[in-house]
Formats: sequence, structure tokens, C-alpha cells
Amino acid sequence: MTRRVLVITGGHRVALDDFLGAVAAVCAERGWVWAHATQPTAQGWLSAEHAGQWDAILLHDIPGLHLRRGTEPVIEGPDASTAQDVVDLLDAGQGLVVLHHAISAWPGWEGWAEVVGARFLYRPGRLRGEDLPSSGYRIGRFTVSPTDPGHPICAGVEPFEIDDELYFIPVLADRIHPILEQDADMDGALFQDTWDEVTNGVSTGVTCADRDADGGLHGGSRWQGWTTTAGRSPVATLLMGDGPSTFALPAFRLLLGNALAPSLLRDMLHDDTWHAFETVSAPPRKTNDAGPVKAELLIVVDTELNVFVSSHPKFAPVRVPLRSLGSEFVAVAERIAEMDQANTHTIDLPGSDRLYVLTPIANDRVRFGTLILAVDKDFFLPRFYAIAWRGLLAGLLVLALLLPISWYWGRRLALPLAQLAERMGEIGKRLPANIDPALYRYGDELGRLFSVYNQMLVELRTKEEMEKQIVQSERLAALGQLAAGMAHEINNPLGGMLTAIDTLKCHGELDPQTKKTIDLIERGLTQIKETVGALLVEARLKSRNLCAHDIDDVLTLVMPQAHKKTLGIEAHNRLNEEVHLPATLVRQILINLLLNAVEASAPNGTIRCAIERVDGRLRLRVANGGRIPTAEQIAHLFEPFFSVGEGGAGLGLGLWVTYQIVQQLGGRIVATTEEEEMHFIVEIPLEAAP
Repeated sequence: MTRRVLVITGGHRVALDDFLGAVAAVCAERGWVWAHATQPTAQGWLSAEHAGQWDAILLHDIPGLHLRRGTEPVIEGPDASTAQDVVDLLDAGQGLVVLHHAISAWPGWEGWAEVVGARFLYRPGRLRGEDLPSSGYRIGRFTVSPTDPGHPICAGVEPFEIDDELYFIPVLADRIHPILEQDADMDGALFQDTWDEVTNGVSTGVTCADRDADGGLHGGSRWQGWTTTAGRSPVATLLMGDGPSTFALPAFRLLLGNALAPSLLRDMLHDDTWHAFETVSAPPRKTNDAGPVKAELLIVVDTELNVFVSSHPKFAPVRVPLRSLGSEFVAVAERIAEMDQANTHTIDLPGSDRLYVLTPIANDRVRFGTLILAVDKDFFLPRFYAIAWRGLLAGLLVLALLLPISWYWGRRLALPLAQLAERMGEIGKRLPANIDPALYRYGDELGRLFSVYNQMLVELRTKEEMEKQIVQSERLAALGQLAAGMAHEINNPLGGMLTAIDTLKCHGELDPQTKKTIDLIERGLTQIKETVGALLVEARLKSRNLCAHDIDDVLTLVMPQAHKKTLGIEAHNRLNEEVHLPATLVRQILINLLLNAVEASAPNGTIRCAIERVDGRLRLRVANGGRIPTAEQIAHLFEPFFSVGEGGAGLGLGLWVTYQIVQQLGGRIVATTEEEEMHFIVEIPLEAAP
């Protein structure tokens, strides 16, 4: 039967297309069908009359809360009827997955926290009779790891890094079974108080620590995911899911798919039932006086006596009636129907080679299924008992003698020496890591050897860093000598061309279009001459002030290169007056950044640039998509002859020249990546201009 999933959103901003795209990908991979409903109309699905129409309901919304920046959050319901509808739905056994800010749903209903196991408070409130301050949040990068790797939701999930919104919230630890944790710093002083930000329209700097949110139920919980039970319904809560970067993560999509899987939300109704699933994956062994007795067959059936899962799926496929497996299982089914929900029963059927052990799976006096273990009777023969017992005693005796000795010598000598030998073998290829002093705490000859090894690595790293600095200094010195020689060769013909242009302007009869073109060429040649001079002379150029038409000139020069790659340039020139900065140098900075963006952009993309005055500074920002450097490459972008192009395309001098000009002007330049774009930001103080 095809699995059906209902996705409910609304009540809070979310990158809806990215989120629904992730849901669609998960459902397509697993062959499920899904539908999407938005609040408030989606509320009609959350009632007992629709129980069973969906195999799972995924909530990513906040009904009952009205947010408007600059005003206090308004709580709207739920009314008694709405709350009762949700309770009735959960009593009917509807599987539920709660994602990220859906834990804020129905803030006027304290019972929602008991349903999902936590509560995000947009305003101070009460929970379990205790007055609590508002919750907080921050954006950060952290690592998520399974705390219960054997849990079905965590199946196949390895620790992964994620950029997401962290919550500082009260978590009802007695209601949940943790399955995921994160490693971020949960100091309350790092979390923006939500009440402060929403009420004032902007943050005034109040943190969760200022609200004394570290006490009571509040605190810096590291739980990032858990399961719980509400009524007869399984509930899985995942605190991730704030934006596109999360929705695109394969690990997040795997977790979401596992949480929505039928083995979790339709049949498994309590953590004891999760254990039944784990039992099938790794069948337990029951021990008696004769030794270990291994189950030959293990089957879990639901309340309708249909197979939920088995250790031999070819013999007992999922969903087939237990009675269809043969006459012995007809008798087993009849005995299960007669069992109470508290005691284990053993069945010895006449003529059968097996013993059947029946264990009810129940919680809070509600029975969810039955665990059936079939054990071969041959294991109970007295002769086998005696052999197994003697073997067990002999094995335990040997282990009792060898394990302490092996552990001692391995810890004391073998392991440290093996690690030292491995690290020493890496010297010459690369510098290995230090040896942890905790590995060998003794002050004998071996301990001193480890100390000398670590000190040697410190000296080698210092030597390596000094060599890098010397090479870089020699490289820059050679570049300076080369540039000094080239300056004379560049400036002489430039002077002649400028003189020719001046003569043409004075004595030629030029039409307006030609004169405009000649002026543009003159400003370009002047810019080249003055830029070369600025890089070779440790002094400021005397140049006219920068004005708006200089920016227009730069865009005119760069536009043909952009058109060759079908690129668009989105420019925002906010200069409406002259600024006291040398026009030539600022033009060169902008030209270099735009040409770099053109080279790095993929065809049909868009380059964005902005020029404005901000707090006594001139700020230039250029952003482009396409080829994005790695963090390691960004650290070397402003070095001469460094290029991230394919095959080392380009001379790798443009950004170095830009850096030198910015330094001479007393400014700074920063390269960052934001939302799959490369950003260059230049800030030059106006008061530093000549």
C-alpha cells in the first residue's frame, strides 16, 4: 500500500519552495504520495474524523500566533474545541512529525508542550505551573550527532555539520527519548531574547541570560531531536529546518524520511516498540543454566495479528496474516488472542520442533503488538547443556586472565609506541599531529621520548612558517623589481598617447560622439598611468575627486566583457556628489573587481554592485555567482599570481593590484561567501584622501 503524507505549513515565514522541494524528493525516493495544506484551512485535517486518512502528518507551522514587528505577540486561541480535536486525533493513533518552529504552535494551549516535549515561548508564559521568561534563538554552525544510533530514525545517519537556527527553550526531559544532539555553545548570553526583538521591532541587545532564562525548565538543552508519545500517537520532533541550506542536506532528508517511515509512525507507538525493531535487527539471546539459546525465528505482529517485521522476511513477509504462515502459527495466533498484556507465555505444540515464547508489547495498559520468538528444542538437550556450561567456564577463565594483561601492556607500552612509529613515518611527507600527553602519563624514558617528539614538531612548524614568510617576501620583492622596470616602459608610450589626444582635442574638429569617446579614452589612459604610479611610489596621487560619472565610465568599460558571457550587471550608484578621493584609483578598484566577477560568473548570471557613502567612508560591494572559491582559496586571493580559474587562467594580478591600492588609500577589502555568492567589500575612509 502506498504511504500517504500530509504536510502542513503557515503561520510563520519559511523558504516554502525549498522545503516542499525537500519533501517531494524524500517522497519520490521512497515511492510515497503527499499533499500540502496551509493554515488556517489546514486546521480542518487535525481532528479525529480524519484519523487514518494519512499515514503521517508533518507540521512546519505556528497556528494561533500573530506576529507583527514592533508590537507584542498576540496569542489567538486555540479554543477548547480546537484543542479537543487535536487531542482526539492523537488518541486515535495518528503519527505526527513536528519540525523546527512548529513547537511554537498554539501558544495559548499549555498542552501542546506535553504533546511535542518542548515549547518555544514568544512571550513570557507558564508551563507546568511555573512562570517562564521568553525563549531565545541564534544562528550558528554546529554538528548534529545521533545519541541513539540504533533508533530507526537514526538509521544510516552519521554526524553532520549544519547551518541552522538554534533554540534556547524549555525541554520536558521526562517526556522525551533523545535521539539527536548538537555541540554548539548554549550559554544564554549568546541567545537573542525573542520577546525583546519582536516587541521592539529590532533587537535592543537583551539576551536569554538577561531574562534569567537559565533557571527552571529553561536552559541550554543540547537535544536536537527526540521521540515521545501523545495519546496513542507516536510523535517525532526535529529542531532543525530553518532554511534552504538545511533542506538541501542529504542527512536532513534522510532523517525526515526515516521519521515519516511506516515503521515509525503507523505501527510503532512507543519507544518499547522501537526496541522490538532493534531486536529484529540484532536478535537477543535468552540465557538459562545450559548456556545461550538463540532464537531461530523472531516475528513482531500488530494488534490485528499481521506481521509487522520478522528476522526472516522471505518466510514471514510484512503485513501478511500470522495465521497464513502454517498450522503452528494458527495455534500461536489463538494463544495470543487469549493472552493478557502483562505476562510472557511459552507454547510447546505437539509434534513441533520449536518452542514459542510470546511477549506482549505494551505501555500504559495499551497493547501495541506481540513479540514471538521461536526456539529450536534441540538446544534444550541435557548433553548440550553440559558442553555449553563447561565451554563457558573455560572461556571466562581465559578472558579473566588475558584481558587485564593485554589491556595493561597495550595501554602502558604497545599503543603509545605504535602511534609514535606511525607519526615518525609521516615526517618528510607532512608534519604529523602531536601525541596526546594523556596517552602516556608516566615520566620514564618513554614519556620523555614523547615530550621530545612534541617539542621537535613545534620547532619544525616554526621553521616551516618562517620559510613560507621568507618565500613570500622574496616573491613580493621580485615582483616590485619587475614592476619598477615595467613602469618606465608603460609610462613613456602612455605620455605620448595622452599628448596626441590633447592635440587632437585642441586642433581637431570632433563631432559630439567622437569627443565623448575621446574623453573616455583619455580618462582610461590617465587611469592606467596614475595606477602604475600609485603602485610604484609610496605616496598619494594628486588626482581629481571621484564623482558619479566615473562609476558610469567603469560600467561602460566593463559592459562588453559582461555581454560576451550573457551576464547582466545590476548597479546601484548612490553617489550624488563628489567625494574627496582620487577618482583614478577608485575607478581602478571597481574595474578590477567587476572584471574578476565577470571571469568567475557562469553564463546567464547576474553581477551586482553598489557604491555608497556610509559613516564617513566610501563603500564598494561587488557580488557574483558561478565559481565560488573555497575557504582556503579565499585566504590567498590577494596574493600576486594567485588564480582560482580553471587551469590557473588569468595572470592573478588584478586582486593583488586592488589590494595594494586599497592599502595606499588607508582602507580595507574583505572577501566572503554569502548564499552561494562571492562578495567583495571595500571601505575607504574619506578623511584619508589627499
